[in-house]
Amino acid sequence: MKYKDAIKIVNDNINLIGKKTNIGLIDEIVIYPTDENLKEEFKKIYIKTGNANEAINPFINEDVEISAIINKKMIIKQKIFFSTNLENIK
Repeated sequence: MKYKDAIKIVNDNINLIGKKTNIGLIDEIVIYPTDENLKEEFKKIYIKTGNANEAINPFINEDVEISAIINKKMIIKQKIFFSTNLENIK
C-alpha cells in the first residue's frame, strides 16, 4: 500500500496501543517497507533510534505494510524484533 494510506490505517488503529495480546503488550503501530531488503534496513534504523517515524522516512515512496510492535524495550535492548499484523489482534 502507499504510505499515505498506511498513515490513515495507523491513525484509525491508534486505540490498539496498550492492548494486551497473547504475545505481549502493543507499544506502537508502525509502518515499514514491504520489500524484505528494505524491511531489514528499516529494522536497523528502528533498533538504533527507537523511532518508527525516523526509520520509515527513507522508505515513504516504497510499498509499505503495517504492524503492531510488541515489547519495544526488548527490541531496543536485545535487538529482538516482535511484531504482529493488525488482523491478528482485532
